[in-house]
Amino acid sequence: MSPILAICLLFPLLNSAGTAYCELSVENGCAVERESAKQSLFLMQTVARLRLPKPNTLERAIADRVLHKTVIPRETSGNSSGKTAPPDNSTQEEHTTFAHAKYVKNGEKELEVSVKIARPKDILKIFVCIYLPLSSAWIYYYSTGRYDEGGNRLFLLLLQITVASFTLGTVLVNQSLSVLMKSPMILTAMQSFSMLIFGIVITGLHYVNHTRPLLEVLGGELLTWLPAAAAFGVYQLADHLEANYCSLSERTVFGNLAPVVGLSLEVAMKPCLKHRGSEAAFTSLASKAALGLKVFGAAIFALQYPDFNTVGMEVSSLFVFTMVGYRLTQRFLLDRLSESPVALLTMVDAIISLVISGGLSFVEVEDMHQTVHLWLNDPSIFIMLLLSFATFSLGHWTTLQLVKADTATATMVIGNISSGFSVIQGIFFFNDSDFQRPLAFVGILLVICGGIWWTINQSLARYEKQEEACPEAGPETT
Repeated sequence: MSPILAICLLFPLLNSAGTAYCELSVENGCAVERESAKQSLFLMQTVARLRLPKPNTLERAIADRVLHKTVIPRETSGNSSGKTAPPDNSTQEEHTTFAHAKYVKNGEKELEVSVKIARPKDILKIFVCIYLPLSSAWIYYYSTGRYDEGGNRLFLLLLQITVASFTLGTVLVNQSLSVLMKSPMILTAMQSFSMLIFGIVITGLHYVNHTRPLLEVLGGELLTWLPAAAAFGVYQLADHLEANYCSLSERTVFGNLAPVVGLSLEVAMKPCLKHRGSEAAFTSLASKAALGLKVFGAAIFALQYPDFNTVGMEVSSLFVFTMVGYRLTQRFLLDRLSESPVALLTMVDAIISLVISGGLSFVEVEDMHQTVHLWLNDPSIFIMLLLSFATFSLGHWTTLQLVKADTATATMVIGNISSGFSVIQGIFFFNDSDFQRPLAFVGILLVICGGIWWTINQSLARYEKQEEACPEAGPETT
């Protein structure tokens, strides 16, 4: 429910400013500035105030990478519905929340690039709107010291909303950075390094107030956690494959099938998993109806934009089974690790991800130092990188907390809700033909409502079963 409130709070701010477009084309090495006062009814106005990038630097770097890769990722190509442009089309576009790039190909080795980037202050406004209310809620929770049954309910609700918010924030900046950087593995390596630093700091703070177990015990538990860390690295690779080869329709349909597959496997693994209170509603009619509503909504959306192909469906299937295996592995191992704080496990995940993405990043650029210097000198990219470091690190840490406190299926459902809001913001940002097809919008709303229904049903089942039990202490969050 709170994600909806966050979106409602977001819209008035984003529609308070006027539009002003600035475009820069690089044509045969020459920068040409264009301005347009075109206004759009549904465009989020704050983000429409886009700045003019420096000439013959970022645009030229993007042009070189597009010519080298020859393929525009399907995640950002075409319009906001994910309908991709034909491969032989000489004009292609990439739309994201904070960046827009247009490519006009002239021959085999000439490419005109137009780039629009959101201003740093507007990027920060959006993130303040998302995370300021959430931060206030957490401050309220810890300041009141509510560790009774009602406090536990509030903790789990806040944790679910936090995971959804960080997932949404990561998607917002990652998509835009992918358009501007054209180096997803370098971005992942930088985020993994930041998560490693984050894990070190939080683990250190944890052991300031807690007794450190024997190193032999910690070492054994970290070795036990390695399969989950490896699954995290594989999941990151699968995520990049999905972004490159899968349309929004494929991601929506297959992504909403993941909780169904996950629920079936989680029920089958029940004897070897630690009990969760919400499992009482796993096989209830309401839970089945909620998951069915999610799949039905995804199917309605996909029928409005039937952008499917064999490769996309194969990669989507691979991504689904990777995600399901990854989440179930996390839950299985978290149930068996009692001495290691979650922050320490986050460090292990960061190291494995850094090794994998760092090893692959050197094939993406020729001059690493110059490329990174170019990104860090651009204020908008620099701000988005800092925000991505925060959302990636905090998001992974809070997700592990959620898997530890709830179920793997619940974590995947929360991810689907966040993805649904991401699609809705795409519709509002780009003002394409989605509103001319109301069923597409209805389909995404059904996905979100089905996910919220399922989450509420699980929470009610958890606490109905605990009504006669004694209140427990609030869960540990390090």
